Amino acid sequence: MTDLSSPTAPIRRVPCAPLVWAALIVGGLAGNYFRTPLIFGIEFLFGSIFAMLALQWCGALRGIAAAAAIAGYTWFAWNHFYAVIIMTAEVAVVASLVSRRKIGLVMADTLYWLVLGMPMVYSFYSMVMGGGFENTSIVMIKQSINGIANALVARLIYSSIAVRFQGLRIGYRELTYNFFVFFALCPALILLVIFSHNDFSESEAKIRAELREHSSLIRQRLEVWLENRSTAIEYLAAMAATHTPTEMQLRLEQAHRSDLNYLRIGLLDKQETTVAFSPRFDRGGQSNLGLNFADRPFLPKLRQTLKPLLSEVVMSRIIAKEPTVTLSAPVVVDGEYSGRVSGALNLQQIRSLLDQAALRSGMNYTLLDKNKNIIFANLDERKPMTPFARPTGKLIRLDDAVSQWTPILPPNTLGSHRWKSSVYLVDSPIGNPAEWRLILEQPMAPFQQIFFKRYTYALGVLFALFLVAVLLAELLSRRMAHTIEQLSHLTRDLPLSLKTGAQIRWPDTGLLEPYRLTLHFKMMMESLSAQFRANRELHASLEQRVTQRTRELEQLNRHFVAFLENTTDFIYFKDKDGRFLFCSQTLANVTGHASWRDMLGKHDFDVFPKDTAQIYYEEELSIFRDGIPLLNKTDPYYDAQGKPGWVLANKWPLFDANNNVIGIFGISQDITVLKTTLEDLERSNADLEQYAYAASHDMRQPLRMISSYLQLLASELAPTLNDESRQHLDFAIDGAQRMDRMLSALLEYSRVGRKNEPMARIDSRALVDDALRYQQPAIEESHAVIAIEGEWPRIFANRDEMLRLIQNLLDNALKYRIDGQTPEIAIASRFDMDEWVLSIRDNGVGLLPGQELRLFKIFERLQPRSRYPGDGIGLALCRKIVERHHGRIWVASAGENRGCTFFVALPSNAAAHQ
Repeated sequence: MTDLSSPTAPIRRVPCAPLVWAALIVGGLAGNYFRTPLIFGIEFLFGSIFAMLALQWCGALRGIAAAAAIAGYTWFAWNHFYAVIIMTAEVAVVASLVSRRKIGLVMADTLYWLVLGMPMVYSFYSMVMGGGFENTSIVMIKQSINGIANALVARLIYSSIAVRFQGLRIGYRELTYNFFVFFALCPALILLVIFSHNDFSESEAKIRAELREHSSLIRQRLEVWLENRSTAIEYLAAMAATHTPTEMQLRLEQAHRSDLNYLRIGLLDKQETTVAFSPRFDRGGQSNLGLNFADRPFLPKLRQTLKPLLSEVVMSRIIAKEPTVTLSAPVVVDGEYSGRVSGALNLQQIRSLLDQAALRSGMNYTLLDKNKNIIFANLDERKPMTPFARPTGKLIRLDDAVSQWTPILPPNTLGSHRWKSSVYLVDSPIGNPAEWRLILEQPMAPFQQIFFKRYTYALGVLFALFLVAVLLAELLSRRMAHTIEQLSHLTRDLPLSLKTGAQIRWPDTGLLEPYRLTLHFKMMMESLSAQFRANRELHASLEQRVTQRTRELEQLNRHFVAFLENTTDFIYFKDKDGRFLFCSQTLANVTGHASWRDMLGKHDFDVFPKDTAQIYYEEELSIFRDGIPLLNKTDPYYDAQGKPGWVLANKWPLFDANNNVIGIFGISQDITVLKTTLEDLERSNADLEQYAYAASHDMRQPLRMISSYLQLLASELAPTLNDESRQHLDFAIDGAQRMDRMLSALLEYSRVGRKNEPMARIDSRALVDDALRYQQPAIEESHAVIAIEGEWPRIFANRDEMLRLIQNLLDNALKYRIDGQTPEIAIASRFDMDEWVLSIRDNGVGLLPGQELRLFKIFERLQPRSRYPGDGIGLALCRKIVERHHGRIWVASAGENRGCTFFVALPSNAAAHQ
């Protein structure tokens, strides 16, 4: 065998069996198959490592044949054959340079890429395939670095195996040269790949998160828009059941004028003929009455379900050749279909919303009906009323919301073009039921362009650094050889020197790197000597430290066991298979086990009834899948005697170093007594309100009779009564009347929510105006100054109750005024976060600190009755009305005699901008 003592030594062929050659080809194909992606369509392949190994082991001809076979995989992977030519030529040129010019393998491969490989890549990918400068540049630099790195790894592998199994001797200079290049190139390359993966993952996660966020926001706004339209149509359909078409004509016109989102609204009878319509005439002046729409495909479903329904996109009968979508609600009389109210939707507001979102984010959108026909889209090729279909490609589901679509490209097309043409998309159902679908698509082309620019620069810098490293490696490998040989002789007996403490005369050199290496050997020996001494000292105390640590762990274990045996909570830990690893004694007692240790290794299905165990299993399955804790969940349980109970459960996932869920830790508190008490309290409150309602109702009639008879008695006996008797009689009449007013207020308080009065969309400003009209006499009497400001939406509420609420708050502001001072009342409306807030501020007597919490209790009075009459029910009634509307009411006082402000907040789904 001939030693290869330098990087310029020729590669000598060693015995190569056909089976080894075939195995190298298979390994090369696997290396190309299991490739590592850098960014979009740019991948590192490892097949040429095995082609270079075949060249070194099996000679030039077999090496070139192996390269052609291995590179053939790229024809199928990239859909073109140019990479086969480039990679096969690489092995052929390297074989020629190594055998004829006596150039080392790594240097020969570097020369190939600089002189021939990079120009070939540019010619094929840019001029023939039309890849463009940016695409071709990054491919050209990537393939050069990929090829040189593979040649370097192949040479290191060959050197290692040849030395180990073939008896060859590899020169230190060559190894130094190759390792210098390897550690200059490969770590940077690995870091670049890792960084690119993280960069791509973060960018992809950001794209997907923004796409989900846009989709969720737009979907919510579309569904609110549809809900508002549906509410109006349902309301008109309900009216149509009890009104004639003539009466409905006016209401249709009012509804049409009040909502620009309807192109037209019509009432159709059972035979689907229009009997009322707004507008009454079409653009040509023809009447819209008497038209028949019995051919609409959605009618069978509407008649069957008797529920509001969005139609598919159809051609309009009113305006020729105009696609339209209608929203229909059935007119139901005695439980049967008697016609419908339909509104042709004006989708301009939706389209504007989607256009704005697309303009901001660069997304594409498509709105489909239930038959997957296009309603509208912002891509010219997607025409309305045409079936939605994509070109040939592959759709991959990435998570529960986002998918990725990539096309199948024709031959002789760069793989990066497939990514350039791909999109991330979210397909969301719209409506209730989901009769529309909204598809939002984020094209990948802009992001690919950014990544290509970024990593073309990074790869270019890496390639330049590699070339510098090759030159430095050549120089340093020569300069270091002599000193390293000296170090080899000196360190031959290093263990003995360390043991005996013998002195070593280290070589001196003028070269910085060998000098540092010598210095490091010297420092290493000193450090090892010190470490040997420290190890001996450590060994002397190790047994004592282990004993102390064992005692501490035993004490900690005793404390933990005592905690498990004495806590009253259900505490446990389960492994990934759902088996108990430990639990508290309380949990063991409930399940009928004498000791918590008896629970170890068991599942929930072993200790709980099947239905209860199934609940726990599904909760924990979700935690293992999503890694999200379950907090404050009320769960049922049954003890060993079958007695039911309730726990407040909290469960947390436990993760390993790879962020995989390996177990669940849980703490549950028994809330059976608390839950039973709350249920009893709710029943007691309901019974109390029922009693108050019945008592108030039954007492009013006798009380009014008493008041009437007292007034009659006072009138008949007036001439005979002295002043004291008259005063007593007046007190009795006044008391009866005050009692009657209190009972009326109490009845009104009890009625709130009893009949489940319907709610509707009403004008909040009109409510305020009506309340002010009712309070006009008191306003004029007190010369009150009223100020109204803010944005006044239409709210979804019960009109009578909300009117009573505002009246009570205005009455409160007028009643509790300061003598001699002009009342000033400010009424304001605003949107705050997710709430609509109404505020009424006065300059009256105000409140003392701490009175705010008592103000809304029933029969609570904070001012003397003699000065400020009242029954203590008005503000309690306000609180009850607000709570029925799922809102909040509170008061803020500026201090005594400085006024206060009442706030009423309703959730955002109860208010909408006009």
